[in-house]
Amino acid sequence: MNNYQAYIEAIPDAAVLLNAENKIEFFNTIAQSFFGLKKKKHLGKNILQIIENPQLADFLSSSDIEKKISKGIDIQSPANKNLMLSLSLLPCTNDTRFLLARNVSKIHRISKMRKDFVANVSHELRTPLTVIKGYLEVLEERLIDDKTLLFPIQEMQQQSQRMEHLIQDLLLLSKLEANADKDVDTDLLQIPAIIKSLIKDVKLIKKTKNHKITSNIDDSLLMAGNEYELQSAFSNLINNALRYTQENGSIHIEWTKKNKLICFSVSDDGEGIAEKHLHRLTERFYRVDKGRSRDEGGTGLGLAIVKHILNHHHASLEITSKIGKGSKFCCLFRA
Repeated sequence: MNNYQAYIEAIPDAAVLLNAENKIEFFNTIAQSFFGLKKKKHLGKNILQIIENPQLADFLSSSDIEKKISKGIDIQSPANKNLMLSLSLLPCTNDTRFLLARNVSKIHRISKMRKDFVANVSHELRTPLTVIKGYLEVLEERLIDDKTLLFPIQEMQQQSQRMEHLIQDLLLLSKLEANADKDVDTDLLQIPAIIKSLIKDVKLIKKTKNHKITSNIDDSLLMAGNEYELQSAFSNLINNALRYTQENGSIHIEWTKKNKLICFSVSDDGEGIAEKHLHRLTERFYRVDKGRSRDEGGTGLGLAIVKHILNHHHASLEITSKIGKGSKFCCLFRA
């Protein structure tokens, strides 16, 4: 056995050496159990003829080397349905590359348990919360002249409203995660009309801070996608700008095409966000200023929702910000 083959046998993950035509030149013992490979039967054969998986075929044919190395894909083991494998591709020579597979079944089970728990608990909380809100409304009407009791009742109403928004966002996130692997809708959407409707709504509702809202919308620019999801993503970004921009501040909304990308962006001249926070903004419940975020009524899930929606549409979120000069959130879609 060559030295490199001995090294491959020693690593804890499955490894399959493929040539430029995806034919198998070598694989270690773990690959036999993960992929069901047999040396006498499968050496020299095209791996896509042995493992018929569309995800694997797309993965091996993709030219995005960075994605193959850093991110990879997750598939079910063709030899054991109880195993979930995380695949990555590592270039070896000009003509060969390693297909590596790691058992991530435990991680997937924990992730599924977390998703199910969040979805179930959020759903179960809706009924008691509705009852609580109903009684608080009755109490407010009965005690309208009792200032001593009216204030705590109104505080409870405000917190129950915040909890309701949190439950709604958690349920939406659960729904997005459940549909993450499903194909996005292919119907062309009147995105300019959707954005203009959102702008009209916020101008009618958000009058307390006297924001100046401007826009640049390309009316000819249509796009395929899920209308409910995209409307939710755009609404989240607009409302974030309204929430965190100071009184009399400016907000600019764009829907334009730049090079080969379509961009929906929301810019503001607010306080801005320090660079150290930018890469964590799409994490659930991550807050730059916890006290201020709660005071403004945010749930801490808005940008996580935006990220999931953009991932479903094979798009990305680009965030730029400078302290004291404002922020810009840009959704980049493939044209």
